[in-house]
Amino acid sequence: MMDPDSLGDSMANMMVMAMDKDQDGILTKEEINSIPMPEDDGTKGKSQEMFNNMDADGDGIVTRAEAKAYFAQLGNTLKGLGGMMVGSKKKTDL
Repeated sequence: MMDPDSLGDSMANMMVMAMDKDQDGILTKEEINSIPMPEDDGTKGKSQEMFNNMDADGDGIVTRAEAKAYFAQLGNTLKGLGGMMVGSKKKTDL
């Protein structure tokens, strides 16, 4: 499993490369909204929620650093949950 910091960096790079239409290195709500998504399954609302969570300073844009921090935090959360799952396994004698 990739460490959370590397995961954050990789995910931020992929996201900016895929969605940064004007190639200025930041993501705007307009760029996120321009990605075609099904309207009826709630995906667009979830993408807006994710954008808002990534926009740490609330300035309406997401920088690569903000995206990296968001995905690294997500990776840390998943890593912690994985540790809880491993720690909860019962030991058995074979």
